[in-house]
Amino acid sequence: MTYNYSGLWSDFYHWCSWLAYAVLAFILVRPWKEGIKSKSMLLMSLFVLFSLFMVLLRGSRIISPDIATVTVTYKYCYRYERTTYEYVVQYPNEEKLKSFYLDSSSKKKIFPNHSDELEKDCRYKISYETESRIIVRVEKIDDG
Repeated sequence: MTYNYSGLWSDFYHWCSWLAYAVLAFILVRPWKEGIKSKSMLLMSLFVLFSLFMVLLRGSRIISPDIATVTVTYKYCYRYERTTYEYVVQYPNEEKLKSFYLDSSSKKKIFPNHSDELEKDCRYKISYETESRIIVRVEKIDDG
């Protein structure tokens, strides 16, 4: 069974851009001129460290992903952010709805056998990375 990690890579690149922005802001603001204990030095350092932490965390999920597969009933989809879709599904024997995520460029790679969208109230086997809940594979289940 092959998985498509393009959604995980997209998330990784997203955080890499935040890290680049944080480092650039750190250099342009030059908080060290106000002193090592200044408020701006603390805030800018935290911004860089948080971005670095997220890059390392997302990178580790590409190197060693924790993939789970579930059979669910697809309910609906909407844009979570400008380039990200949130797929809302229902687990068997549960009333509560849960969500999975996928960016628009990865959607074209992961759904090649489907039309542009999943069919409402149809069952699918969805494989996803457990921490980020990013979809890495989708299979339609034929009930008949």
